Amino acid sequence: MSGLPESKLGTKQYWDNVYEREVSNFTEFNDEGEVWFGEEAEERIVQWLEDHISTSFREVSEAAPFRVLDLGTGNGHLLFRLLEEEDTLLPSPCQLVGVDYSEAAIVLAKNIARHRQFSDKVKFQQLDIIKDSKFCSKDWDLILDKGTFDAISLSGELLDGRPLNSVYVDRVRGMLSPNGIFLITSCNWTIQELEERFTKNGFIVHSTVPVPVFEFQGSTGSSTSVIAFQIDPSFNRK
Repeated sequence: MSGLPESKLGTKQYWDNVYEREVSNFTEFNDEGEVWFGEEAEERIVQWLEDHISTSFREVSEAAPFRVLDLGTGNGHLLFRLLEEEDTLLPSPCQLVGVDYSEAAIVLAKNIARHRQFSDKVKFQQLDIIKDSKFCSKDWDLILDKGTFDAISLSGELLDGRPLNSVYVDRVRGMLSPNGIFLITSCNWTIQELEERFTKNGFIVHSTVPVPVFEFQGSTGSSTSVIAFQIDPSFNRK
């Protein structure tokens, strides 16, 4: 069980339809589409980067740039936001890549990149990381997820008898460099639930990101959860 009820938001067809419509809207109106979880969520990610990622993260060079992978990139807005402050947010040189299993999403992201004149600074590629191991090599310094784990958790599909969100955790662990960081933003899972799921599967908590808290009928909560993980170096020895 994925832990969440099955929904159309967990299907590829749903997202293909969404992004095909957004491609048309961008072509006709220059409308870049929705910012998933809103711009406030992106600003929290930017703040986290300012606090935790610097040129001292590791030695980088032209041969070994700082590598950032955005999983489920959609219209690419998060990577475009990072590029707006690339000189202060990320080590240089830096390689930015966004992947999505929807071809229409990649078409949209590439169109926006050309319009913003970012095509030479970011790469977008159609990829289903659950079913394709093309990028599953341990050399990504920073992996970003803003809603992708949520969508996968709403899928009723299984792979080799396993829920796709369980497979996803393994895929991310297989892509992250030994000192790399996986930063996930979720609206369907609490910090505690994310921590439990990922720390049981080879991760340790690096840091959490403060988010606004609301109170309702004596209970407190937040609209999103943001937490960063690293690979547990002792995982393979357990």
